Amino acid sequence: AEIAEQGYDLSLNRYKELVPEEVQHRPPLEILAELRAIEQQILQGIADPDAMRYLRIAQADLAEARRMVELSAFPDSSIGFLLRQACEKALKSWIHSLGGLALFPHDLLAHMD
Repeated sequence: AEIAEQGYDLSLNRYKELVPEEVQHRPPLEILAELRAIEQQILQGIADPDAMRYLRIAQADLAEARRMVELSAFPDSSIGFLLRQACEKALKSWIHSLGGLALFPHDLLAHMD
């Protein structure tokens, strides 16, 4: 009966109120500063070529995130995605620099084991 009253409009938000979940993120500049510190630790003892390759990719992702912050025209979620990518590559670089072998999944927690 309610559907008929609404002219057979089956849009979900017509019958159920959609409330977006509020997500709190750390400020991008805070994350960038932390990543710079990690980057300096990694640079101090890298001899492994794979570690250097991952680090160069992380640096490129960080540089792009910095540009996005400076332009102030991008949502935090887009900047956060690049920062996550930079974290993943920096972590893989660190693992390789210690003689380990980084996994390929995009699950940061999988690399922590």
